[in-house]
Amino acid sequence: MSRYSLKHYYDVINSRYYRNTLPTDCRVFWSSELPENVMGDYSPERCVLAQRVRGNDKGTYRKTYERKHTIRINTNLYDVGKRTVLLTLFHEIVHLKLKLRKSRHDHGPDFQKEMKRLAKVGAFSGLW
Repeated sequence: MSRYSLKHYYDVINSRYYRNTLPTDCRVFWSSELPENVMGDYSPERCVLAQRVRGNDKGTYRKTYERKHTIRINTNLYDVGKRTVLLTLFHEIVHLKLKLRKSRHDHGPDFQKEMKRLAKVGAFSGLW
């Protein structure tokens, strides 16, 4: 599995199982910064962006805030196989979906319900 294909798989899952309702600008990437026992994680990060104030020659900047959803997959999974990577990606996408719905995005009933829905529509065929 190419190191650069995670975003491609995110886009495919978004199209096929979520009708493109998930953010298209979600950052999805491999990370060596995750602890060894963590396969992946989802974070609704709050990014600070600096913008130059128009018409200002003094170089004044204004801070703005933007939420960027981020999914990281542990580089330890790189050689494990596509199946494990895709199951981990699905798992993190469910966290993202629940966050967008303002539901608790832990592993509780809403999480389980969404995983069961994905299984029912065949998302895990050949993976699980």
